[in-house]
Amino acid sequence: MIASPTLAGRGTSRAVHRALFVAAIVVGVAILMFPVYWIVLSAFTPSQILFSPHFDFLPLHWSLANFRTGFQVVPVGSYFLHSVVLGIVPACLAILVALPAGYAFGRIKFFARGGILALIVFSGFLPIVASIIPLFELFKDLGIIGTWWALFLVYTGFLLGFTTWILSLFVARIPIEVEEAARLDGANEPALLRFVMVPLLRPAIASLFIVDFLASWNQFLLPTIFSTSASTSPLVLGISQASENPQLHSVAWGPQAAFGLIVVVPAIIVVLFFQRRIAGGLTAGAVKG
Repeated sequence: MIASPTLAGRGTSRAVHRALFVAAIVVGVAILMFPVYWIVLSAFTPSQILFSPHFDFLPLHWSLANFRTGFQVVPVGSYFLHSVVLGIVPACLAILVALPAGYAFGRIKFFARGGILALIVFSGFLPIVASIIPLFELFKDLGIIGTWWALFLVYTGFLLGFTTWILSLFVARIPIEVEEAARLDGANEPALLRFVMVPLLRPAIASLFIVDFLASWNQFLLPTIFSTSASTSPLVLGISQASENPQLHSVAWGPQAAFGLIVVVPAIIVVLFFQRRIAGGLTAGAVKG
């Protein structure tokens, strides 16, 4: 049986479209991954070879010299610990504050609820630079510039808008019958939030914690402004400090790339390890009931 020219043409057209689609994906992934590849290559390539005519895009010999140089001029261990603290504490504070707020906006009806929530969400998407000067002046008057309190407050503040909005959407999708059954058993609002809502919101809470942690981990501008000493500096500030240290006498692109890799790798590991939890929590968790 001979296939008709029309069917054969359709099959050829689909194959061409599929091949073009796959090629576009490959090109897109290559473009997205090239900066990561360049950071890795620069981190493990000695500085004297990095910009030499003999530079090889596939080097046979890898070197840890840039890491050793960076470790000599920047306290990596303490900076890494500071980054972990600045990732965990603001994420926990944002969720603790956003939980009752999200429950109120998602379930309780009151005047101008939608408008107030819109303002909170809008504040979370404002450019950070728009708030830095008034916040800096306020914290300077309070005498907390360069302290953990300033960093915790400013980090948490910029996480609250998004976290409150997402939790309010989750709460709104939980069946009202669950609350009504708890009220019949004598549960008041605090007990309802603690013993009913929180267990149902665990997937959302876990996903938001990971998202907030990554947002805090990658924050560069806020610690640059509000962290004035090495006692509160996160690891991301080591990227600039490694290249500006007078011991290196020049812009040290190799150690800078090494620090960039140190900052990027933990974030990539967290995303790869928790990607199913993030995706599952932000979809199935909202309709769990």
